Amino acid sequence: MRAADSFHPAAQRLAAALTAVLALAILVLTLMPVGHIQGAGTWSDKTDHLLAFAALAFPLSLARPRRALLILAGAAALGGAIELIQPHVGRSGEWGDFLADVAGAALGAGAGWLGGRALERRFHRDEKGRTRDRSRENA
Repeated sequence: MRAADSFHPAAQRLAAALTAVLALAILVLTLMPVGHIQGAGTWSDKTDHLLAFAALAFPLSLARPRRALLILAGAAALGGAIELIQPHVGRSGEWGDFLADVAGAALGAGAGWLGGRALERRFHRDEKGRTRDRSRENA
């Protein structure tokens, strides 16, 4: 069994679905006209970007830690595309927003990678695809 498939396929599908929902929410919120966003301004704009992209990169990086850099690159590309599209929908694209997107994606992917690697060390799938708890093997 390949190392990248160490997590159960259902967990990987759940992480992919959650990431897709988050990506859609980010697209809607960042591309709709500013006047339509209720409750905007509770934090700074950059904090919103950082938290949104951290949340975006985390689930897949947790489920597929060996792909965390690819996930980071994908999230960064999404952030860049959003900033390029925003001027065409009545919003302003900003370098600061893009940098906050990349920083958030790096935080989310990094946290997911750390958590995923820790889970891989504790639980792993054997040759037959069964999940085993390594902490119980040493007890």
